[in-house]
Amino acid sequence: MKKVMQEIMMLVDPELIKIYKAASKKWGDHSQVMMCVEECAELQKELLHMLRHSKNKSMDSLIDELADVQIMIEQMRVVFKITPLEFLTKRADKLRRLKQRLEP
Repeated sequence: MKKVMQEIMMLVDPELIKIYKAASKKWGDHSQVMMCVEECAELQKELLHMLRHSKNKSMDSLIDELADVQIMIEQMRVVFKITPLEFLTKRADKLRRLKQRLEP
């Protein structure tokens, strides 16, 4: 329960929400959605790079791209007005389904 509360607090952190709203106000929601798509593509490229090349050389780049995508996902939740409860409920459902698929 403590972990869930920490996740909820991260999703409703007023300072982060303020930053995400400011970015949308400055560049527009459309631009931020496009940026999310771009960041996802950069993560995809980095993952493919790690499969082809040495993992150690790319680890910093991978971490950068993971952070960028996580930030954009959080911002998309704000742009599309998805509540923390909606988001966490959907995520829990998907994790439950994954767990079921892993069971023999």
